[in-house]
Amino acid sequence: MTSAPEQLLAALLAKRGIAAATAPTIQPGERGDLPLSPAQQRLWFLDRLGHGDSTYLVSTALRLGGPLDVAALEAAWRHVVGRHEPLRTAFTEHGGVPRQTVAPHVAV
Repeated sequence: MTSAPEQLLAALLAKRGIAAATAPTIQPGERGDLPLSPAQQRLWFLDRLGHGDSTYLVSTALRLGGPLDVAALEAAWRHVVGRHEPLRTAFTEHGGVPRQTVAPHVAV
C-alpha cells in the first residue's frame, strides 16, 4: 500500500513521463528512548567540551532556477524524512546522560 505523498509523487513523475522508482517498504520499529552509540557519545562529549562549537555542522545553500513545484518538493521531502530515522531523531539529556528519541512521524 502506498501513502498519499507517494501517490502524489508518482502522479507528478508520470505527468512528466518519468517512471517512479519503488523502494522497499520500511516499517518503523518501536524506538522510544535509546542510548547513544559510541560515536554519538563522542560527538556529544565534544559538543559539551566545546560549548556548542559548530565544527561538525556543514551548511549549504542552493539556488534553484525555473519554476518550483512546491507540492512535489513537499511530497519528496516528506518521503525522505519518513524513510530516514536520523532526520526524525532528537537528542536530550536526562540526569546528565544523553539519550536519543526517534519520532515515529514528523510534520514537514
